Amino acid sequence: MKRFFTAFLSLTIAAANTMGCIAETNTDETTIVMEIGSPTATVNGIETEIEPGEDVSPVISEGRTLAPLRFLAENLGFEVEWDAETQQITITKGANSEAAVKDEISKAETKTTEEDNNMININISIGDKEFEAVLYDNETAKAFAEKLPVTYDMSELNGNEKYFYMEDSLPADDIDPEMINTGDIMLYDSNYLTIFYDTFVPSYYSYTPMGYIVNPDGLSEAVGSGDVTVTITK
Repeated sequence: MKRFFTAFLSLTIAAANTMGCIAETNTDETTIVMEIGSPTATVNGIETEIEPGEDVSPVISEGRTLAPLRFLAENLGFEVEWDAETQQITITKGANSEAAVKDEISKAETKTTEEDNNMININISIGDKEFEAVLYDNETAKAFAEKLPVTYDMSELNGNEKYFYMEDSLPADDIDPEMINTGDIMLYDSNYLTIFYDTFVPSYYSYTPMGYIVNPDGLSEAVGSGDVTVTITK
């Protein structure tokens, strides 16, 4: 399941050149969409590498979304300079731009924080390993949260997922994901709770996104290659 960070920026550049940050001239809107863990992004619908030849991507750290500053700035028309000696970044273009971009970044962070606040924090126990996870703010995840706590004997499938058939169906809203990431929690065919322990490109299956494990390091080792008992609690 893809987790997106989206920045909608629309600012006006003043005539004078001073230090700061600016997004776009006049009232044109620039839309940048980045996927957590993906080295590619779209700028106004055009896909591009964030840092050609480098594995640079947005990440979630301690509950906050961190996006590549250089990519954002340069695609909004700024000049970015890095001083290795002083360990300082200088972003230049436009009068009053620093305050303007700080305001837009603050708005984006506020939107992300509001979305994060609506998520449901859960814990997933597998053997002696525990993983922090979140459920999305959607009807499927909310319906599943009402079932918690649960303990399921999950079956192995395809060398990349564990699944459990639930007798009670959950509301589904399927999508065709372009990428499935390690730690993604999804619903298949209304009844199958699925936890993925590997990242891969799906061929033709559709799923309803439910949430994800925040830090999936060690997940593959924890679930092993066979069936596994998984306990999920709030």
